[in-house]
Amino acid sequence: AILAANPNAKLSVTYFSPLASVSFAPSSPIAVASLAPFSQGPGNTTTLAFRLVVDDAYVGPDDAAPLKSGGGGGGTVEVQVRLMAVAVFDRGGWRTRRRVMRVMCDGVQVVFRGKNSTEAAFNGPPRRCDVVL
Repeated sequence: AILAANPNAKLSVTYFSPLASVSFAPSSPIAVASLAPFSQGPGNTTTLAFRLVVDDAYVGPDDAAPLKSGGGGGGTVEVQVRLMAVAVFDRGGWRTRRRVMRVMCDGVQVVFRGKNSTEAAFNGPPRRCDVVL
């Protein structure tokens, strides 16, 4: 899950067409999920729970090495988590134009569980991510 916070005391934010993805650095995403649009009032926090499914994704030899060593026996691997959405900021009747917002979280630990370590979950303490508007 991702915890989205709007620390601004005056502006509300609405997010349209949010997409979450997971990848191994520096390859392309191995899983992508479309999330429901959401809004945040001033000072609001929202937990975005989502499920990513990796199905028939190509994983190159460099990316497969951590899976074989760390993931095969119920271990952990590090991934990049990305969130992209169209954001609109508003206060009363005033609104900004639509802006593409990108959130980048590097080094997120994923722990493998389940039979044959085929299920994984984000693991570790909360962390700050880089946001680009």
